[in-house]
Amino acid sequence: MNKIAVIGAGISGLTIAQKLLQAGLSPVIYEKEREIGGLCRTRTTSGYTFDLSGGHVFNSQFAEVKQWAFNLLPQEQWHYSRRVAKIFYHDRLVDYPFELALAQLDTDETIDCLVDFISSKTGVEPDNFHDWLIWLFGPSIAEKYLIPYNSKIWNYDLRKMSTDWVRGKMPIPTIRQLITSVVKSDASESLMPHSAFYYPQKGGIRNFVDAIATGLTAIRLNEPLQSLEIIAGRYVVNGSTNYDLVINTAPLPELSGVIRGIPDEVANAIRDLKYNSIKTVLFSCARDNDYSWVYLPDPSIKPHRIVYQGNFAQVNAPIPDTSSFTVEVIGDYPVDRIVKDVSGKVPFGDYIDEHYTKYAYVIFDRNRARNMEVIRRYFAETGIELLGRFAEWEYYNMDICIERAFALFNRLKR
Repeated sequence: MNKIAVIGAGISGLTIAQKLLQAGLSPVIYEKEREIGGLCRTRTTSGYTFDLSGGHVFNSQFAEVKQWAFNLLPQEQWHYSRRVAKIFYHDRLVDYPFELALAQLDTDETIDCLVDFISSKTGVEPDNFHDWLIWLFGPSIAEKYLIPYNSKIWNYDLRKMSTDWVRGKMPIPTIRQLITSVVKSDASESLMPHSAFYYPQKGGIRNFVDAIATGLTAIRLNEPLQSLEIIAGRYVVNGSTNYDLVINTAPLPELSGVIRGIPDEVANAIRDLKYNSIKTVLFSCARDNDYSWVYLPDPSIKPHRIVYQGNFAQVNAPIPDTSSFTVEVIGDYPVDRIVKDVSGKVPFGDYIDEHYTKYAYVIFDRNRARNMEVIRRYFAETGIELLGRFAEWEYYNMDICIERAFALFNRLKR
């Protein structure tokens, strides 16, 4: 197996290509954009570092992933931070996670949340996301924060979402931990993912992307996948080049129109997959806090999160004592309405930049599992490998994308 094509030059595509390169192979990467990075692209505007698709930070529970990352971009070139996350709840900022910050609510609210949590998880476990949140945390915590926030970020009826993607993955405090957090007024988040994280000291998350791409010379930018045929056991990409293997990291909806002879059942399954797009808008602000990000559950406004990207690294803002933050909102929402929505909640300075990302979040609707079974079976039969968030249609963070690439490489090596 000497000729390998990788579709997509995001984190997943670059990682598998780098692993193949280290094994002595020379994969060819097809990327439809004019630059590498996928969801982890960065640009600099007026001296401000802007990660285009939202705040991307790195950490991992997989020692192999961390070691590999720090071999590519040495650890001393990363800035290490403890996460300082907040929730704008009504008229105040409370600590994240909400369920451990109950002492910061009004007394009656705290009592309601405690009583509901203690009496939760009774009866049959629901199979839809909305009712599951109530079953797991009790109605007070769910309705005050979890349901309004998730309704915004998914922009989809939570009752029509499954729970298989989150069940067993969300850290749930015990009753003792919850009561302790109230008595001690301690919203410690040591159990939460990315309670500490690394971020490149310069160049934004693109600096890590460039490190992964080191030595990968066969990257064809501005060359989208236009056709893919299987002829005599070989894969013909864009009507010209034959390959022994194709690894796809591009979003599945981008494939249904380019793979020759794809069955109707598979094409229909791909068309039925659901996802969200995201608008990110960068603003300048004063460097007067150490926040990592702030969640906005308020259903009366559209933005769902503010990421203080300027706090991730000293050079992310060009002027001393200034910083920046990115407002994230589902859909292509007008900037003037974003300004109106966040005014009065957080102080900010000038508009710097904006970006629209078509594929941002996978939606786990009730049909997803059935559709993906049809899709995976087809690609297994054709021998085309699927890798990454929108090729496997999973909610993978950056480190999980890397770990999945490692797993695929090990399987191919065997």
